[in-house]
Amino acid sequence: MNVFAIIATKSESVAPIKAAVESKFVEAFIQAGETIWFVSGEGTAIETSQKLGVAGKLGGNVIDVIILAVTSYWGHTERTTWEWIKNRLEAK
Repeated sequence: MNVFAIIATKSESVAPIKAAVESKFVEAFIQAGETIWFVSGEGTAIETSQKLGVAGKLGGNVIDVIILAVTSYWGHTERTTWEWIKNRLEAK
């Protein structure tokens, strides 16, 4: 599976992104902070933004968000976040 980081870049973007992630990636996401979610699925970052409905000119509402494909990772946070990412990346 591909893993994407969904990052709200403005406070007013948090609620619509949270709602979109929770409805479009029902059992395929984990929230890793107030403004960051990881989702897993097929496709590209652009296709993920289209699925979320935040693609702007590509279709959907214009919401301040950054979507990044995750290919490697490092940092310090809750163990469940790291396990979730590891399990999804290994499910390819």
